[in-house]
This record gives sequence, C-alpha cells and structure tokens, in this order.
Amino acid sequence: MLRTIFLRILWLFPLLWIIATLAFFLVRSVKGGPFDAERAVPPAIKHQLEQRYQLDKPLYIQYWHYMNRIFFHFDFGPSMKYRDWTVNDIIAQSFPVSISLGSFALCFALIFGCSSGVISAVRQNTWIDYTLMSVAMLGVSIPSFLIGSGLLLYCSLKLQWLPPAGWGTWSHLILPGITLGLPYAAYFARLSRAGMLDILHQDFVRTAKAKGLKGYWVVIRHTLRGGLLPVVSFLGPAAAGILTGSLVVEKIFRVPGLGYHFIQSAFNRDYPLVMGTILLYSSLLITFNLLVDIAYAFLDPRVKLR
Repeated sequence: MLRTIFLRILWLFPLLWIIATLAFFLVRSVKGGPFDAERAVPPAIKHQLEQRYQLDKPLYIQYWHYMNRIFFHFDFGPSMKYRDWTVNDIIAQSFPVSISLGSFALCFALIFGCSSGVISAVRQNTWIDYTLMSVAMLGVSIPSFLIGSGLLLYCSLKLQWLPPAGWGTWSHLILPGITLGLPYAAYFARLSRAGMLDILHQDFVRTAKAKGLKGYWVVIRHTLRGGLLPVVSFLGPAAAGILTGSLVVEKIFRVPGLGYHFIQSAFNRDYPLVMGTILLYSSLLITFNLLVDIAYAFLDPRVKLR
C-alpha cells in the first residue's frame, strides 16, 4: 500500500501540470482581456500594463514563464485587478476563512447526516425513518440561497440568536456553516441509510443477533464499518466542495472567503488569480480522493490499492 500511495503522490505533479496547461490556454482563449473593461485607458498606458504582466509577449513564452514560476517557485504572480496584491496574498488571506467555514460545515454534515442515516436504517419503515428521509429529501431539493435566507431571517432578524453577517467570532460560523453543510448532510444521510440496510441484511449480522448480542452492540461492532463505505466514497469530492467554500453562502452572510474571488476572477479576466484558485481546488480534490481511497482500503480489507 505504501508503494501505491507514493506513486499516487508522484502522479500529483504531472496531473496538476496538465490541469494548469488546460486552464492556461482555455482562459487565454476567451475574448477580452483584463484591461479591456477599464474606462478611457490610453493606448500607451494599456501597453505599459500589458508589458508589466508580460501580456505583450507571445503565448508560448507567457506559458513557459508562468509554468516555471508556479511549479518551481510556487509563486502565482501579482493580481491584475487587485493592485498591490499578489495571488499568494489573496489566497493566504481568504483561504483560511473558507477552511474554517468548510471544516465546521463538514463536521456538521457528517455528524447530522450519518447519525440520521444510521437511525433511519435501524428504524426502517417507521415514522422516524420517514421523517428523517423526508428532511433529507428537503435538504437535497432546496437550494442553498433559500436555506441561507430562511435561517438569516428567522434566527438572526426575528429571534436575534446569532449575528446575521460578518466574520470574526465562533457565532459567525453557525448559520453559514449549517447552510453550507445541510445539503451534504442530506446526501450523507441517504448514503449511510442505504449502506446500513445492505449490511443489516447480511448473514453475519443475523448470526450475531442469534447469539444474543444487543441491537446497539451489533450496530456499533458489526455494521457501522461496512455500512458507512458509501459515505466514505462520497467524502472526497464532498470535502473538496465544502472546504473550498461557496459563493452563494459567502455572499449571503458576507463571509470573506475564497469562493468569491474564484468567481470574480473569471469575470475580471484576472488570469493569475484564476490559475491560482483552479490549481488550489484541483490539489484539494486530488488529495481528498487519495485519502478516501486509503480510508476505503482500511475499512474494507477486500479493496486493494493499485
């Protein structure tokens, strides 16, 4: 397994180079430039700006310089829209915010979703099962902006339990964290219920019950490990999606995370910021998928990493 993990880590760099190459040429193929939206920019000033960011050079030279800078110096360069700011500074300032919000949302989704799925499976075809799965269906169906707006109006403006927006204290985490994590909690609930139902009908579970083991002990010792395998499979992309933040949630609750910069950089044609956020998101997605494969092999001995 260690050899496989080492080879997968080595493959990370060629894969990121392919992603960076595709992103570089796709972004540059879009019509318009970062300085086309400026009002009444004289041609001389525009030429100086293009010279500063090396946009006046042939595309293959820009590509070579940029790949050399990001892969050998880990420098994404200066932002073209946020003057006196580098992409590294923007990521260093906003990414920890998205990490904090995403970690809270992921913990909420795992705890609430998996516990709901397990309880629903154990109490199959009862009112508890129907109620929990109905709530999970609502969590999947209702978009985040409605969930966030409803929580904001009720919990903040009406009951005044929590601050409506901003960032700085733990109380600012709760509403955006629940908004961001609730759809994933619904997916976790449905996946864990399906996985638990599959394990609960296995012969070894019936044998354990026939030996006189109590129901909760059968669930903890014999079914949880295999029943949560579908959740583990979904955990990689879910963790990457949550931890990188959400533009809608950050907009509603005015959270200064990286999701806003990711979308805004595309509209601004801010090439360095687009490349920096794409590579960061890609690295997270690849890393989490690798961790999921390792966890899957640990939970199920039948699975072998190759």
